[in-house]
Amino acid sequence: MLVLPNAWDAGSARIFVEAGFTALATTSAGIAFSLGLPDGERISRDEMLAAVARITRRIAVPITADMEAGYGMTPDAVAETARRVIDAGAVGMNLEDRVAEQHLIDFALAVERVRAARSAADAAGVSIVINARTDVFEAPEIPRHERVAEAVRRGNAFRDAGADSVFVPFVGDRDTIEQLAQQIRAPMPAPIRCSCRSSATAIRSNSWPSRSARR
Repeated sequence: MLVLPNAWDAGSARIFVEAGFTALATTSAGIAFSLGLPDGERISRDEMLAAVARITRRIAVPITADMEAGYGMTPDAVAETARRVIDAGAVGMNLEDRVAEQHLIDFALAVERVRAARSAADAAGVSIVINARTDVFEAPEIPRHERVAEAVRRGNAFRDAGADSVFVPFVGDRDTIEQLAQQIRAPMPAPIRCSCRSSATAIRSNSWPSRSARR
C-alpha cells in the first residue's frame, strides 16, 4: 500500500518527508490556498508549475503533481502541461475530467486528453505516472444510478489511453469503492478518509492537511 500525503509548499513537503513518507503528491487546492486563491484552476499553469518546481528542487523523494484539469481543454494544451510537469521535476501528474464545477468533459475528448498526456511524456522519454481522475460522482448531469457505470466506462477508457491509475473521488462507502475496484482495470488510489481497505492500491490525503492548516 502506497500512502501519498499531499504537500502544498516546500515546507509541508519537508515535514512529510521527515515523518517518513517516501513519495509525495501535491494538492492543487492547497497550493492555490497558499497563494490566496480558491480551488478550481483559478491559479495559472505557470504559478502551479512554479510551486511544484519549488518542492521538487528541495525534496529528494518522488513527487507527483496535481495539475487539475490540465490547464486547457484541448489535447494539445494537456500535452504541453505534461511536458512542463516533466520540466518541473515531477514524476507524475493528476489529470481531471472536469473543470471547476462545470459539467464533465465530453467522454471522447476526455479520453483524447489522457492519450495526449501519455504521448507527450513518451515523446520526451520520461515515463511519468498519469493518474486520470473522473468526477462522475460529483457531476449533477449524471443520474445517481448511472454513476458507477459511467465511472467504470471512463476509468477503463482512460487506462486504455495510457493512464497508469484511475482516481474516483467523492466516494466514501466501501461497497461502491469495491465495485469500482473490481470493474476498473487499473490501480485505483483512494482518499485517506475513505472507509475502504483491500480495494485501494494507494491512499492520498488530498487537500485536507492544507485545509486544516488554514484554520
